[in-house]
Amino acid sequence: LLGLDTTDVEITGTDGYTNLSKYEEQMKRNSADGGKNLVIFDADSAANAGGFEIREKYLLEIKSTLGMDFELFLYPDNKSDGMFEDLLEKLITEQHKPITECFEKYQECIARNNEAGEYSLPIQKTKMYAYIDAIKKTQAQEKAFKNGDWFFANKSLWEFSVTDLNPLKNFLTTNISKPPTV
Repeated sequence: LLGLDTTDVEITGTDGYTNLSKYEEQMKRNSADGGKNLVIFDADSAANAGGFEIREKYLLEIKSTLGMDFELFLYPDNKSDGMFEDLLEKLITEQHKPITECFEKYQECIARNNEAGEYSLPIQKTKMYAYIDAIKKTQAQEKAFKNGDWFFANKSLWEFSVTDLNPLKNFLTTNISKPPTV
């Protein structure tokens, strides 16, 4: 997608930013072996005890305290509160944007009918899941979706040339070696 050589790129899930310190030794070994550590998390918002400034401060304190070496990017754009799903929503093609409007009406309906406070508003992750779930799929695609495939290679679903993606693209191209030109 970005023309980067990702042959030697290894992605390790941490199950959340609060677990980053558990990867101290792995990251230090990678640095000692000449590797580069990239840390990417949601910035989140004040509603869940986060936000760009708070999350950045927390992660940079871990980096400093433990002597870890890494470059940091926080979704959606490395400067604002938000999360991966906020960025994803901006990548939805024009053809399918009405699907997200349907979901927003659903959320409004729940809020309108929640005087007793018995309902929880569906979160952004649910909205993005509902978007992909609503797309007609073959049986094999349905199985792939249930196993975590969000069909990012499908250009009718996702638009990767939007400017909202530039901060992440710049972060990755700056920090991952480009293939040699021939």
